[in-house]
Formats: sequence, C-alpha cells, structure tokens
Amino acid sequence: MTSAATVLAGSSAGTASWAAYRLLMAQAGVARGVIGRDTSKPPEADGIYTRDCVRPEAWRTGKPVDVHLMVFGDSTAVASAV
Repeated sequence: MTSAATVLAGSSAGTASWAAYRLLMAQAGVARGVIGRDTSKPPEADGIYTRDCVRPEAWRTGKPVDVHLMVFGDSTAVASAV
C-alpha cells in the first residue's frame, strides 16, 4: 500500500508542477505581448553622463561628479532604470 501512496503523491506533485509551469508560461506570454521587447541601445557605461549629453564624457581623477552608481546584474539594472 505504501508504494501506491508514493506513486500517487509523485504523480500529483508532477501534475501540480506541470500546471504551475504552464500557468507561469502563459502569464509570461501575455506580459511579453503587452510590454514588448526593448531593442534600443543601452547607455554606455564608460564615462560620466551630464545634462543634455549625447555621449558620456571620459572620467578622470579629480573630475567632480554628483553620484557614483555601479549596477551589478541585469535584473538590478532593469529595476533601477524604471
């Protein structure tokens, strides 16, 4: 009887995992359709951005800046850009 309960529990867990996967994939598909894909070029990260600049200025020792920011990882970069 123990093996039947084990098989039932295993198949129930597998079914629940599959259903959760399908639900998350469906939600991701809807979100991707609404949000779309960003194909713009990301900002260059090798300099200092000033007001109304087109390209970042080169950073040199002693050049005054207001904020130092270093972003690690894609998810952190996306969250801070929003």
